[in-house]
Amino acid sequence: MRTTKRPRRLLAGLALAAAALLCGTMVPAQASAPPDAANTKPGTVLDSRPVTIAAGSLIPMKLQAWQLRYRTTDALGKATTALTTVILPANAKPDKNRPLVAYDSFEDSIPENCAPSYQLQQNLNWDSAPVQLELIFIAAAARQGYAVTVPDHLGPKGEYLAGDMSGHATLDAIRATENFEPAGLNGAATRTGVYGYSGGSQAAEFAGTLQGSYAPELNIVGISAGGVPADIKKVKEKTNKTPFAGIPVNGIAGLTNAYPELKRYVDEHLTDKGKNALDKARKQCLQYSILQNIGTDVDTFFNVQDPLDKPIPAKYLAKVKMSGEVEIKAPMYAFQAVHDEIVPSEPVDELVRKQCAAGNDITYRRDMISDHFTLGATGFAEGFRWLSDRLDGKPAKSGCDTRTVPSTLATPENLAFFGKTLIDSLIDVAGRPVGPGSFPK
Repeated sequence: MRTTKRPRRLLAGLALAAAALLCGTMVPAQASAPPDAANTKPGTVLDSRPVTIAAGSLIPMKLQAWQLRYRTTDALGKATTALTTVILPANAKPDKNRPLVAYDSFEDSIPENCAPSYQLQQNLNWDSAPVQLELIFIAAAARQGYAVTVPDHLGPKGEYLAGDMSGHATLDAIRATENFEPAGLNGAATRTGVYGYSGGSQAAEFAGTLQGSYAPELNIVGISAGGVPADIKKVKEKTNKTPFAGIPVNGIAGLTNAYPELKRYVDEHLTDKGKNALDKARKQCLQYSILQNIGTDVDTFFNVQDPLDKPIPAKYLAKVKMSGEVEIKAPMYAFQAVHDEIVPSEPVDELVRKQCAAGNDITYRRDMISDHFTLGATGFAEGFRWLSDRLDGKPAKSGCDTRTVPSTLATPENLAFFGKTLIDSLIDVAGRPVGPGSFPK
């Protein structure tokens, strides 16, 4: 009997120890009360701690990483805080010439435990699979020798689709990372690129349009953005009553977190069905909202007809619609699926036309074969290679270059890069240090 109990006790003890360890890492990243940041400059690092990056929230990756809490500005222009995860290649030394990539995740969720700062850590939590899959792309940047900063660009309240919040948080994550001494970067002179897809592309786009007024000192040399939700109302119309109706449900929840006037309007006109759906959206990651709202008519959540056409919601939908009449200091690469089932391509085409007419430098690729989800993966090859050229000092083309192509992946260079990225990812998960020169030529 004693020999039988000992292994059981040992296993139970190990399980309890593991649970205790994991409970320490599974506290939501923003759960603690943020310091008073009102009197500090945007981008100031308020505190930091080392973290372990893990593939699938399970397998530790050989990377250097820290979590920073920094001061930023919310959608109403008020001081708030956010978190960013700073990643360096394994064994990287301080290097003033090292470029930085600000990677904007497509978490598209409200709760703190869906954010990158939480989902990229080793905590056995699979609530936000999209964020964990993005580690493939994040590690690819580290493998190039770049530093990477991954902001929780929705802020502590989960202000999903509030572009000003995401743009400010991205720019201030860059400031915080560049001034974080262990990162060893060259301050505001650091060559910086911004990358984002889908919900992350909204953050990247707003970072580009806000930089001139909010963070003109930053040396952003390129912005790569795909699946751009240029017009949020059009996204709602595209996805309503479809398998993706949960996306506008999350969008309403995120925008009401950002704008109190909009929240009062929504709360006043919600039906019980709508209240229940929004309550769930505020407590779960995106994929659960999608599964629970398949085929839903979001308009039935309200007790008025055409609820989003009324003056108050129209005011805020206009506020988060991307502007074409604006100067973007950095050149941009944009890519879009022509037959996107979530983000309609026509508003993106119009946005690019207007931004080109305003004198911005934009390379735009319209992909005929891909849908929204496949382009998120296949479009990375050309989108990241374009950004890498900017980070490595190669100038972008002046003016605008718009082309419709069968697939952005369908070039020998992009196919080779995409295949190598997948192979490298598998080898890195197996325990190889993530950094430049780690894949044999």
